[in-house]
Parts: sequence; C-alpha cells; structure tokens
Amino acid sequence: MHFLPLGQMANMLIGVYGGLYAAGAELGLADPARASAFRSEMTEAGADGRYYCLTPVLIAAWKRVG
Repeated sequence: MHFLPLGQMANMLIGVYGGLYAAGAELGLADPARASAFRSEMTEAGADGRYYCLTPVLIAAWKRVG
C-alpha cells in the first residue's frame, strides 16, 4: 500500500464519484448540489498539499467458468 499526495489522486476520486453519481442519485444519496460541493472541496483539498490518500488496491478478481 502506498500513500500519495491527494493532489495526485483528486481527479481520480472525482471521476469515481462521477461514475457512481447516477446510482447515488437514485438512492437519494447524491444530488447536483452535493456533487458540485464534492468536486470543489476535493479540488481545494488536493491543491492544499497537506493531505494524502491511500492508493486503490485490487482486492480480488473473479471469473466464473462454466
């Protein structure tokens, strides 16, 4: 596992949020105002330089044969 500056990870995290947005909105967990706030706050925190993020780790990959 590695920690990277949030500035290097912020765009990826914003992209993941964007990819999950529709499902979150259907469940009432996300809306345009929250999405905008997340993007702004993540961009600001990434530019700050004081924050770090744990890199994603592949837990497991499965293929069903049969």
